[in-house]
Amino acid sequence: MKCISLLALLTLTAAMANAQPVVSAVANAASNTLNGLPGSSLAQGSIGVAYGRNMGPASIVVASTLPWPTTLSGTSAQIVAGGQTINLPLYYTSATQIAFLVPSNTPAAPPAGTIRVTYNGQTSAASPIPITASNLGIFTLNSRGSGPAIVTYPDYSLVSRTRDANCGGPSTNCGAANPGPTLILWATGLGAVSGNETTTPLPGDMTNHPLRLWIGGVSADIVYRGRSGCCVALDQIVFVVPDTVSGCNVPIVAQIGNLISNYATIAIAPTGSTCTPYINFLPANFLAQLSAQASPSLGFIQFERLGDTVDRADAGFFKLNGSGQLLVDALESPPPGACMATTFFNAPGPPDLFSTLPLSLLDAGASLAVSGPGGRNRTMSKTPDGGYSARFGDTSAGNYLDPGVYTITGTGGRDIGSFTTSVTVPQPVVWTTPLIVVRADGLTVNWTGGDPNGFLEIEVRGLVFTAPGSNTVLAGVRATCLAPASAGTFFIPPTVFLTMPPVPSGLINVVGRSAPATFTASGLHGGTAFYYQEAAGYRNGFR
Repeated sequence: MKCISLLALLTLTAAMANAQPVVSAVANAASNTLNGLPGSSLAQGSIGVAYGRNMGPASIVVASTLPWPTTLSGTSAQIVAGGQTINLPLYYTSATQIAFLVPSNTPAAPPAGTIRVTYNGQTSAASPIPITASNLGIFTLNSRGSGPAIVTYPDYSLVSRTRDANCGGPSTNCGAANPGPTLILWATGLGAVSGNETTTPLPGDMTNHPLRLWIGGVSADIVYRGRSGCCVALDQIVFVVPDTVSGCNVPIVAQIGNLISNYATIAIAPTGSTCTPYINFLPANFLAQLSAQASPSLGFIQFERLGDTVDRADAGFFKLNGSGQLLVDALESPPPGACMATTFFNAPGPPDLFSTLPLSLLDAGASLAVSGPGGRNRTMSKTPDGGYSARFGDTSAGNYLDPGVYTITGTGGRDIGSFTTSVTVPQPVVWTTPLIVVRADGLTVNWTGGDPNGFLEIEVRGLVFTAPGSNTVLAGVRATCLAPASAGTFFIPPTVFLTMPPVPSGLINVVGRSAPATFTASGLHGGTAFYYQEAAGYRNGFR
């Protein structure tokens, strides 16, 4: 039968091999979650990937037929777990990456088994490899476990943001999904199967696995969960799209017990095949115009209250040297009411996507003038990097950013003409911080204040350090949830906290954002101004 190519789902890299093999990391081939986080364990019957060097030939070699061999182009690998040594069937080999089947009869080995890779008679040191009964990984288009999930229609065409003219059949883009129809999510790690899985696919609905699928925070009905009919260890989750979620960046995540898959996204439209993107600090009409521009020029003004110490403002005017869609793709957030989690490794946090965009700063004059309630005037001076900034003072009442309307005026410069806009500062957000967070219970966040037309951004972060007392991050997860400020309450589900290990260094920040205002000026395709308040944060353990 036709289906998604297994090889197309996996990342392939290669480099010259000329020394003892080294295994630096092992991960589920779909999620790519590395050691240090709960999702790093490999399920019985799943596809695993080992990263390292000198593990195989310089050019990729792929097993051409079933069964997958246990020696491929000079490479072999073994898992030792539960007192047993398991020879691993290999799907492909290269110098820097090999893919293999974790046989269903591999013993689950808490906290970990070990893996060794041999190439041309030289064997690597043992590297830890945790084995569990089930731990699903979702395949994604970027092959790194993030971004759009590989979800297909029944004809194996892709659910996507855009629709190809030749839509129909495997690997063609057929646009956003609609509520109601059944779709196929492609994954690996559902769990063990009975029979000789190395010689033929073994499809069958594995109803014994307590799988749940969450789309935009809503539980989706599952029609089938089990192996595909095409490929060894490749799972299909057939589900019904919920009728209460939509957007281009809707989070999708799977849960089996307390183990959570990688978070990915799916494009959903109420009708038709075109989804509506969402960026929390850009108005919808502004966003629609932006994505259609070839090289838009934009202005951003942000008033900020940081914790209980600093009131300030920042502004920037720039030209995007590329399609406006680049900015939409980089800054797009999940829709209100949903949460998205991102993993990162050997870094203090996930990358700042805005900083990776091809931007050129524009001149809007020597300074910007700010006037607040009661005639309190301030100046935002031009900074050495070409932006505009001012520190207004501390956050004590009567100092500066009290609730009210603040007007910003620019007289214009070399690139940008004159303009006037305003930011409304609402009543401050106040929330009740918890004493401790139990990950499996989730957390209800309650608050007062905020812009009734704005929203709250709730950030949850859990970090794992290389050693006790160290400041060097081994791994971490950053999750962001969006809620209308007028709701006054939001439940952060267990699927967010369970992506993070029990750590003493958990963090929750609640940020209030006002509804964005827009402004125009010659030289700009559009500008936006808004208020940002970082409420008091939670810094304690997750258990």
